[in-house]
Amino acid sequence: MRTTCPSCGHTYDDAARSTICPHGRFMSAADLAQKDAGLALIGKAICFAHEPNGPTRRVQAVGWNGMVTLVDMAGEFAPHLFVPAPFNARTEG
Repeated sequence: MRTTCPSCGHTYDDAARSTICPHGRFMSAADLAQKDAGLALIGKAICFAHEPNGPTRRVQAVGWNGMVTLVDMAGEFAPHLFVPAPFNARTEG
């Protein structure tokens, strides 16, 4: 949410910055973009980009840095590795 600090008058997004003056960033812009990309995958049927007709997966969790974990699969994955699953894809996770 866009917030204006009553102390310094600086307007900032409190989802990306500290609410305590001087409003330092929590993480880099690239990490914030990766987190947004990871959160955007929640609830969607996805496939690995290199297997667009492969099994459909579901996101189990999104980490602080935007890396995602998948249902029934070990490890963390960058969100850019996924594409939307085709309508008729088989479900694995």
